[in-house]
Formats: sequence, structure tokens, C-alpha cells
Amino acid sequence: MPKPAKKNSNSRAFTYVETLVALSIGAAVLTVVVISYSAILGGNIARQSAENVVVADRSVLYGYTDTNAIAVGFSPNFGASAMAEGLRENFLEDVSRGVAVYCLGRDGRSTDASTMRPNSLTLPVSTNARTLTPDAFLGLLSESVSGASGVFTSFPAPTSATNTSSLTNANLSVFILGATGNSTSIPINAIYETDMITTTSPPGTYASVRRFQGTTCTAYYHVFFPNETSSFAPQAEYFPRGYTSEVKRPFYYIWWPDPAAPRLAQGTNPSPPYRHSMAGRTSFFFVVPVFPPL
Repeated sequence: MPKPAKKNSNSRAFTYVETLVALSIGAAVLTVVVISYSAILGGNIARQSAENVVVADRSVLYGYTDTNAIAVGFSPNFGASAMAEGLRENFLEDVSRGVAVYCLGRDGRSTDASTMRPNSLTLPVSTNARTLTPDAFLGLLSESVSGASGVFTSFPAPTSATNTSSLTNANLSVFILGATGNSTSIPINAIYETDMITTTSPPGTYASVRRFQGTTCTAYYHVFFPNETSSFAPQAEYFPRGYTSEVKRPFYYIWWPDPAAPRLAQGTNPSPPYRHSMAGRTSFFFVVPVFPPL
């Protein structure tokens, strides 16, 4: 007859004390998980619900024709962050396909969509749009588009290599020009608009970033910073050719508001020449050449 299998001398049941300790540890871990999950859902870590915010000029921002109330998520909001990431990809792709990029400031918005978002610009004979300074681009825009000179502001010229030419306006428009075989005009492939609007119902700052092709809004993200009155400026900085011995080509720093940030008022202001005046305030930061092909 076969011998019965030997029992493993190391196998034994848990003692009462061991079982009690294991149950205590499990209960403690479960309690921490429940508290953490409750904090995420009920706290301010990632508020996903949308609330109505009364925003002036809503029709100008998006082309809506209904009321001025906008349903928008309050910061920090990860849903808006996902939309912002998509818009970031659109922006980088547009820049890579463009022939020139120009940033202009705006203190407000024109009710005339064709003034804010032209499809193309008229070129004087023998003008190369890729060689225009920001000031010269504003002049070209003002000649081509009625009312543009009253809406947009260009960068002032830097006075030395210890300061940049910043836009401190509350709003920003970025024009991305496209290639053309027409000697008398140049197309505008896309316009990106950033607006920071102070609201009173409820009080705070409404932040909106939008992409336009002509007068059509093709993509956007927005977020509301409750009880936030701090400015988000400058939204762009310009570094011209020869700004320092290291700068061989002109470029911009551009910042967008961060939906994942709990506040607008955060960050530092290091010293020039590359002062990063918006450092720590947003994860949406771009270094953009003024003339990509050069």
C-alpha cells in the first residue's frame, strides 16, 4: 500500500492574535482609502462640475447669440486640462506648418469678427512677411483690416539686453501665417486668442483660449478661477534677433492659463535676461520662433 503523504510541517493556521492584527491593518488601510477617495470627490482637488458664470461679450468670444452666462468648470479642473492638452497639440502643429508667427496684445475685443480674425492680409509689392518685426506686422494688419489699429497692440522695442519686450495687456492674439504663391496677399492659417475676463457673478477670473480659422472657432478650452483677481501677465515675451549674443533668431515665450492650477497668483519672477516672469504659474509654456523656416 502506498504510504500516506506527509504533512508540511511548516503549514499551520493563523493564531487569534495574528488574525486580529491582520484585520486591524486591513481596516486601517481601508479607512485611509475611503477618506482619500472622499476628499478627491468632495474636495477641491479636481472639481468637474460646471457652473454658470456671467461673462461679458460671450458672442464675441465664441460667436454665440444666446445669453451671456457660460457653463464652465471651476479650477482646478482636469476635464478642462484634457481640452487644453488637445489645443496645445493643435497649436504646435500649426506653428510647425506656418511660415511666420506674430503675437499682438489686446485690451479688449472688437464686436466685428472680421477685424479680430481676418483670413488673409494684403501684401505691398516686394514685401516678405517673414521678415516683418512685430511692429511692422501690426502696421500691415492695420492697413489690411479696418479697425485693427484700435484693437491690437504690438511689442515695444526692448531698451537693452537686460529686459524683454513683454505684452502686459490682459488679452493676446497669436497670428500664424501660411505659405502662398500669391505676391499680393498672404493667408492666415490660424489665430489663437487668450482672454482673461474679470467677472462679478460669481466673482473671479474667466480664462479662455480659442483657435480660429477665419471667423470660425475650431477648438477651445476654458476654466474659471473663483475669487481670483490677480492678473495673468505677461502672456507673451519677445526676444528679437541680437537681444543677446546667444539670440541668432527672434522668438517668443508664450503662456496659457493652466486649468489644473488652483490659483492664478503663484510663481516667481526671476531676473533678466531670460527672466521667466511667469515661472511656476502654468504648465502651458511655449518657445515659438517668429519665423519657423529661417
